[in-house]
Amino acid sequence: MSEAPRKTPWHETALAGTYGPVALAAALLVAHSLLFNFVTDDAFISFVYSRNFARSGELVFNPGEYVEGYTNFLWTLLLGILYKLRLAPEVMSRLLATAASLGTLYLMVRIAERVRGGRTPAHVLAPLLCAGWGGFACWTSGGLESAPFTFLCVLGVWRYLEEAELEEAADAPGGQARRLMWRWSTFAFAAAALTRPEGLLVFGIVGLHRLAWLGVRWRLPRRDDWAWAGAFIIIVGGYIAWRWSYYGWPLPNTFYIKSSGGSNWARGLYYLRQFARQSRVLYAAPIVLASLAIVATRHGQGARARFLTLVVPLLGAYLGYVARVGGDFMGLHRFIMPTFPLIALLLQDGALCFFALLPAPAPAPLSTRVKLGAALPALAAVLAYWGVLMARESRHAIRWVGADNGIDSPGFLRKYTRDRATIGKWFFVHARRDDYMSVGGAGAQPWYADLRALDAFGLSDEFIAHKVRPHTNRPGHQKWAPDDYVFRRRPSILCHVYQLTNHPSLDGGRLQYFAREGYYFITVRIPDLGEHYTFAVLLTERGAPLLHGKELEDRLAERLRLEGDDFVRAWDPPA
Repeated sequence: MSEAPRKTPWHETALAGTYGPVALAAALLVAHSLLFNFVTDDAFISFVYSRNFARSGELVFNPGEYVEGYTNFLWTLLLGILYKLRLAPEVMSRLLATAASLGTLYLMVRIAERVRGGRTPAHVLAPLLCAGWGGFACWTSGGLESAPFTFLCVLGVWRYLEEAELEEAADAPGGQARRLMWRWSTFAFAAAALTRPEGLLVFGIVGLHRLAWLGVRWRLPRRDDWAWAGAFIIIVGGYIAWRWSYYGWPLPNTFYIKSSGGSNWARGLYYLRQFARQSRVLYAAPIVLASLAIVATRHGQGARARFLTLVVPLLGAYLGYVARVGGDFMGLHRFIMPTFPLIALLLQDGALCFFALLPAPAPAPLSTRVKLGAALPALAAVLAYWGVLMARESRHAIRWVGADNGIDSPGFLRKYTRDRATIGKWFFVHARRDDYMSVGGAGAQPWYADLRALDAFGLSDEFIAHKVRPHTNRPGHQKWAPDDYVFRRRPSILCHVYQLTNHPSLDGGRLQYFAREGYYFITVRIPDLGEHYTFAVLLTERGAPLLHGKELEDRLAERLRLEGDDFVRAWDPPA
């Protein structure tokens, strides 16, 4: 007589063990990200490239200027395709990033199932940690490629762990004969490398882990290993070759900007300390890591050992890289977003190991229930307290308009972008379509003005990136266009020397200096900006007689099609 099939306990069902945790964390993440709900200025740089790609097929910032001022090829290409379909990047970037982050939460649960060998509602802890972290929620918004890159990295890790387990099952005694198994994780890692340069680092660490895992078992790489590595090299190598032939350089233009400026260790370590301080959850690290170490010594083989030996070196290498390059100038840890899911999974697994190590207060099977009854209220209280702290941190981050040691708060980034978007929309109305504008932030202002632009920071300018010496080590701001180079390029509007204040101040020597080059300053009132905007306009040839008085005012008003209250002041240079 055959046995009745075992009824699956409720906590091991897909609803309770997989989809329930994902749904709960997803609801929290969406609500948390809507607290920020902005697109940062740097995202618009990619938008400009995507628009030009959709219009002309050229992946350029300015038509005819082949400079790679982005580091997110796959993201920019996707937005360009969507723009061609008349889907606005400002909207699609946030929708796609949100979808990517939700996909990351799902993959975290799947990784936890693989590591622990089954489903359980306890796997909600890691997704909840990610959804509660302000940085993860902030850069789920923001319009950047951070969330898609994180998703692709986590997807690659999940598939890599799945493939390794399938391989071991096939090689085990009594297992099916091993056949050539295609390792799909290589495509996830390749897509990550085409989305952010750090994808190369991630794949490199995973590749070293694969070699080490084979080495301790005295095995050599086999055909599927060579195919796995070869596919990545062909895809990424092909892209690098195309980049070199298209732009003339082997690395993005931004690399030559951001790799200058001297040592960045101090700034990078401060960036990591800020993450540790603001996240607070890392205070639990000693307990959970000790628990993981105890369990690892007892169970040195299997899925958990594979997971730990992969994730710990990967986190160490990635965080070390972030420290070496000086972190980032954007607040709430945008640059280390890919590490959030892995850190959360480590903390979750450590917490579950700690729970397993607690002494059993009653005979089985009551012991687990008794321990749960004691542990769950304590865990819920800790999570609730931490959640309140994170909510306060997020509200402060988006409301505070300022910077901490050169790291701009999300509130500052949102205000900066809104101001530049307002200015850009004004220039769309008042500038000529053939105007050429210099800017100090090559994002929202050129995007909304729809004008060619010279980025004074050099992110999209080959000469500044390769020929100008750095003057600071702040990431992304190391270089600045010298005046003689700007004057040689002859932008018709100078906005990199702007003032945004109701009380601008320009000395006579500076006015005369620019006027001799043909540039004259003007202060205008832009609706919805809040403060007056001062910039310079090209009116005459270099060395021409200086303009003064009413002639200067009339020329400026006619040049910019100003009426009524728009015109605040024309800055008359000394005779």
